[in-house]
Amino acid sequence: MHEEGWLAVLITNQSGIARGLLDEPTLARVHDRLEQCLAEGGARLDGIFYCPHHPEVGQAPYRRECTCRKPAPGLLLQAQQELDIDLGRSWMVGDAPRDIEAGRQAGVRGLLVETGKGRAALEGMTAAEREALPHAADVLEAVRWILASS
Repeated sequence: MHEEGWLAVLITNQSGIARGLLDEPTLARVHDRLEQCLAEGGARLDGIFYCPHHPEVGQAPYRRECTCRKPAPGLLLQAQQELDIDLGRSWMVGDAPRDIEAGRQAGVRGLLVETGKGRAALEGMTAAEREALPHAADVLEAVRWILASS
């Protein structure tokens, strides 16, 4: 993506923080390890934006309604401001309909990957919904599709 002039940004819900399964320093270490693994493969992220909240589970300040938890577009809008992203030229790649919806609300095209929850999401859609939504087997195929169609 970078060789073609694109940014690579991670937008992620991390309600495990609200649920008490991990704390923010632990999540920071997970993100550091992710970036280390990507760097070993010659890749990098330009930003990581996460939502630690859950509307129904956990304790304050993490148990609350927010604008950053997908499908809300808050994290995409934050990334846009911090990284000067042109959302109209951007893609939201995700494995859940809430990822695609967050992108749609921010004016970003969506592409569903079949890894993670993606295959089950596709199976739960009507044929017309599947046909209308670009989808790819995995992130690498999604990147190839985006680069070929842009």
